[in-house]
Amino acid sequence: MGDKIILIIIKSTPYTTLNSYESLRTAVGLWDHNVKLLWSGDAIYCLLKEADQTQTSHFIRDLPDLDIEAYVHLNSLIQRGLSPENIIENIEILNNQDVTKILEEADVSLVF
Repeated sequence: MGDKIILIIIKSTPYTTLNSYESLRTAVGLWDHNVKLLWSGDAIYCLLKEADQTQTSHFIRDLPDLDIEAYVHLNSLIQRGLSPENIIENIEILNNQDVTKILEEADVSLVF
């Protein structure tokens, strides 16, 4: 695994652009680095259990096998009246302090 920590931040509203799909495709393509994904803002709708994940489910399913860490910002959930129970499996919930920590640790950040 590469030494660089690459944080991919997904903020775009899903289903209006291909950003959610492209961010996952980028993460998988960088699998030989230390890649972390963070969903924040309206992007969290992509992770809802009832969301249409036709384009993204195979990427999300493979993240653990590729040692890609996946997170969602708790405040983004709360601000939208959602809870961690609404989110698909294998996504870790981060509070503001934890989000700050992974932002500080990242060598490179890509925002979608």
